[in-house]
Amino acid sequence: MTSLYSQFGRRFFRIACTMMGTMMSTMIGISGPLRAEIPEHMASQVVDQVLAQQNGDYGTLERPEAGPLGQIQEAWNAAEPNAGVYSVNFEPQHIIRLKSRIFTTTSIIFPKWEEIEDISLGDTEAFLAEKKTKNIVSIMPKGEGCDTTLTIIGKSGTVYAFYIRAEGVHSKNVTDVVVYVQGAFPVFQKKRTVLVQNKNGPELGDMKDFTNHTPGDYINTISFAPENITFSFEMSAKNPESIEIAPQKVYSDGIWTWLDYEDTWDRITLPAVYRIVDGVDTPVNTRIKDSKIIVHGTAPLTLKSGQKVVCIMPSEK
Repeated sequence: MTSLYSQFGRRFFRIACTMMGTMMSTMIGISGPLRAEIPEHMASQVVDQVLAQQNGDYGTLERPEAGPLGQIQEAWNAAEPNAGVYSVNFEPQHIIRLKSRIFTTTSIIFPKWEEIEDISLGDTEAFLAEKKTKNIVSIMPKGEGCDTTLTIIGKSGTVYAFYIRAEGVHSKNVTDVVVYVQGAFPVFQKKRTVLVQNKNGPELGDMKDFTNHTPGDYINTISFAPENITFSFEMSAKNPESIEIAPQKVYSDGIWTWLDYEDTWDRITLPAVYRIVDGVDTPVNTRIKDSKIIVHGTAPLTLKSGQKVVCIMPSEK
């Protein structure tokens, strides 16, 4: 039966080739049939392959077998579950030291409020550094036994400095796979403006209008002392968007605090003001005069507007 099927297959193959030749000769204008002379052994080989491949037999492919690479790092065999995860508190005066390894990546994850603005890699021949998301950078060494520096500048203005060492697969150290850089949004000052000084103190007219008003005879007055005016305050924000609600200038006489928004006061939604008492935000009385929020109290203060938060603290400087 198989022999009969094979003979039929070969005959069918020859007939098909003859028909194809005839069709091609007609298409290109050659008179007479264009007979395809197919050697008997080739027709037999084609038919045999067709029959074998229908049964899933595609023959053997001779090739050398690949051996094991021997590139497994044994330091991971008994490593703790949290091995390879490094958390570091960012300090502006410190260099963050990282251990990387050839054939592996190290992901550096910055706080959610940070956005990577620029990446500067020392040795671009031996290392790769790539921004993956707004606050994640991936690094990978191309070789071992080398080192480099990495500087990342955030949108907050923070400069993050790293020293990176590349080790080999036979290193006894478990290298860093994930690095979490932790830190609060940096203290900032929107504008380094010094108020105009005169013998009566800064902006005395505005202050006297508020503090030296004529009170009722049942209210004790508080005299205004320009010499007590201080400008030593620091502001910190929950996130970059919060900077919008920070005043341009902050100053206080020890009784009242002035939050001056200058020419931005009519372009933003002015925040609610709270005084921090025993670690709790407590409502405090305020009034608005021109571009200033005048607070009936002193720092520490918290300003809030939706998800925007700014803290104002007395400076130790």
